[in-house]
Formats: sequence, C-alpha cells, structure tokens
Amino acid sequence: MSAYVKIFCHKHKVRSDGTSPVYYLVRMGGEEIRIAAKKYVIAKFFDNKAGVVKPGANNSIRLNTWLSSEKSKLEKIILDFENEGRPLSLELIKEEYLGGEDNKSFIQFCRDEIKNLKGIQASSTLQENGYCNNLEKFAPGVTFAQIDYKFLQNYQHYMANVLGKSKNGQFNDFKTLRKFFNIAVKKGKTKNYPFRNFSFSDEEVEKNFLTIEELQAMHAKVINRELPDKLFWTAGYFVLSCYTGIRRSDMFKFSKLKRQEFIQKNIVGNDLQLRMSKTKKITRIPLSTGAWEMINVLFDRPLKYSDSRCNEDLKDIMELLGVSKHITYHCSRHTFAILSLILGIRIEVVSDVLGHYSTR
Repeated sequence: MSAYVKIFCHKHKVRSDGTSPVYYLVRMGGEEIRIAAKKYVIAKFFDNKAGVVKPGANNSIRLNTWLSSEKSKLEKIILDFENEGRPLSLELIKEEYLGGEDNKSFIQFCRDEIKNLKGIQASSTLQENGYCNNLEKFAPGVTFAQIDYKFLQNYQHYMANVLGKSKNGQFNDFKTLRKFFNIAVKKGKTKNYPFRNFSFSDEEVEKNFLTIEELQAMHAKVINRELPDKLFWTAGYFVLSCYTGIRRSDMFKFSKLKRQEFIQKNIVGNDLQLRMSKTKKITRIPLSTGAWEMINVLFDRPLKYSDSRCNEDLKDIMELLGVSKHITYHCSRHTFAILSLILGIRIEVVSDVLGHYSTR
C-alpha cells in the first residue's frame, strides 16, 4: 500500500505575527498524518492546491526550494521502504523523516517492547529491565545509530571493570540487547545492526550443588525455624526446588497461591503436575517425604521476586550452614539432578522431570 506526500498551509491557524504553519500531509490507505515543516507564511501567499508559496511572499523562491527538497526526502523514504520490502506505516515514515534511528532512544524502545511482550514471565521482565538499567548507566539516552562495534567494545569493558560482571553476566546482557535489535530491524525501526561483526560468548562454569548432608542440614533449619524470617522463605522454597527440580520462575508463580489452593490445583495423587513456564512441557514430579514437609510449612508468603534477592539470601544461608560453595537458586536444579542420579534414577527420567528435551 503506497503513500503520497502533499505540502499544505494550515490557514486557520494564525500566529501573532500573522503567519500560518506549513505541514507535510502524508496519506496512506485512507489515513493521514501531519509533519510540521517548521516554516511559516502569510496564508494568502500559499497555494494549497499546488503546494507552493506564491510570488510576493518573502523569500518565496528559497522557501519553495526548501519545501520541495524536504518533500523529496519523504518520498524517497517511502520508496526505500517499498523497495526493501519493509513494513510501511505513517508512523514509521514520520520517525524515519524526523531522524529515525538517529533520534530514537534504543533504551526507550527496549522498555516499550518489554511492556508489549505477551506471555513473558514477571521475573524475565525484571531481568530485561535490569539489562536496560545497566546500559542506561553507561550511556543515558543512547540512540540506535550510536550503538556500533566500538560502542559495544566499550560497554563490554564497562560491564567487566565498573559493574564487575562475569563473562556469563556480560553474555546475558549482550544476548538481551541483540534480541531487541533483532526486533527493531524486523519492525523497520532501524537499519543499523552492530552485532553483525561483534561476537560474544559465555563460558562453562562449575555447576555447584548441595550434598545430601548439606541439603538435610538446610532442611532441618527450615523445619525447626532456626533461620531469620528474612531468610526462612527463600530457604524453604529453595529446599523444595532441590526435591522437585522446579525452576525459580515456576516456584515464584506457585508461591503466590495459598497452601490448599496449591495442593488442589497442582498435586495429583503423590505427584506434582505442572506445565513448565519455560518449555511449556507438562511434567509430573513424584513428591518425597522431604518435599511434603516443605509444602506443609510454606505458602504463607511468596518467594522473593528477583533472582538477585534470592541469591543474596542464599549467600547468607550458606554462611550460616558453613557451606563455602557459591550457591544460587538455579543450583537447586543441579542438586535435584545429581542426588536423583546418586539414588539410581535413570537420566532420561531426571531429564523429563527437569523439563529438558534432551539428555545432553
């Protein structure tokens, strides 16, 4: 669907000096949008039918030359969209003309997309906003055009040396930024794609887990209420995840339910049945005695909202237990997997419970 451009003067809108504003009127599919030319003429000296300033107006020749040149820019933008097969809309034409990628805040684009993404988990929303916050600290108001290979190199240095992020932490930030650049390119918001030549990777890290003895010690702390209230709930839900392999995002969702509601909705016989939020795979998890003991003391208060807050609690809990390992909430899944294999459960069964599609 093509669009066309017309120059017109809003003759009924008169400023104190007697002049009226000139606009570009862009029409497409029965709709139209006005783009201010930021030029003003006395109404009687403008021919709206021809779209030109009449002779007799101050600088009429210069004005007509400038207005015609800008109209040609708009028409070229429309033609470029059509030739490149990019989706065309009045808003995109206006954005491109007013600067497009040069004037558009990349960070604001990311935040708008996060709000519009459907089906995204609350924890993922918080994480992606966190990545945007990191970028904003480094370069407030950065635009699409300003993000190039050199910018990404400098940002990588900033994350490593100022924010103290590990290689895997940097990887997650860059992966999210690349995701939003891909969305922007698909939507025709920018032609700039700095990740074409910029590569980044994660690294294999030791997958820490709790031994049976360490898990039992933590279990006892929860059952006997020997932890400060600030740490009790994180510890309890973590132990339950160790017994079941449930991801933190799924546990957060469950923890908002009352205990009986959780049991009625999700437990069939002696199995916990759920659809994994990440893989969408329906999984049945047998509940051990330890898992039931946790269920019976939890669900009066939800799990904390973010990974970082849970991991801060787990650091304090490990210190209280005398465990020197670096344990994050995700380590509950490693713990579940390792202890299940030690107990002789086949790897295919463990993989299925964890919601994996492959045992590799």
